[in-house]
Amino acid sequence: MSHHENLRILAFIGDGASDIITLLTSQGYPKVSNDDMISQIDHLATAGQHRIVTDQLQDFESYKAMRHAFPGELTLIAITDKTTADTLRAEKSDIPQNWDELENLHETDLILQADDFLETLSENDTWHAQLNELIEKHRFTR
Repeated sequence: MSHHENLRILAFIGDGASDIITLLTSQGYPKVSNDDMISQIDHLATAGQHRIVTDQLQDFESYKAMRHAFPGELTLIAITDKTTADTLRAEKSDIPQNWDELENLHETDLILQADDFLETLSENDTWHAQLNELIEKHRFTR
């Protein structure tokens, strides 16, 4: 894939991912589906879209393909409870960050590869505050 200037791609995994994706698409961000996401993203980026949301990544192979096709442009967000997120953040330092090492981790749990985490919320809460903070942090604003 060709490199696209100023491209940012957000991918979500975990409970509530579809709610967040729906919220972002309702705000006008384009979404690509699981069928041939790489070509869809390349097409949108060529057409001038620089902020793109993906359907949930289904497996580690999809993640590796996306990370390889769009190095430095994909941000993976895991949605999980605070205790799990804190534990994973602590363990993340033990996960290889070098792409060559990552290629050999076929069985690695996808959630451990997350670039960031959103806390699972109760029924009465909304994603808006956390999501706005995340969008700013990862320069996903338009």
